[in-house]
Amino acid sequence: MGQNIEIFIAGKSYKFTVSQKQEEIMRKAAIEINEKIKFWQDKFPEKKLSEIVSIVALKMCMTNIALNQKMALMEEEQRQLAGELDSYLEDIEKK
Repeated sequence: MGQNIEIFIAGKSYKFTVSQKQEEIMRKAAIEINEKIKFWQDKFPEKKLSEIVSIVALKMCMTNIALNQKMALMEEEQRQLAGELDSYLEDIEKK
């Protein structure tokens, strides 16, 4: 069963029902989002909050996509290494 939590992003309150594991992740995410919003607001004080939030969303999404691509490459490398290891072990068994 979920628990009710309240998260603040850019000064606005959002209420969710989440599991305990999700709560920790959500709170950490909110902290990171707010830190990034503050960074960009300090860098570009003339920009509207909606523009800053768009920049934060774009940057975080770019990071997510890059990490997913890196993970896919690592998974492919792992499959290749596992195949090489299997071949090596088969060669040893044949001797």
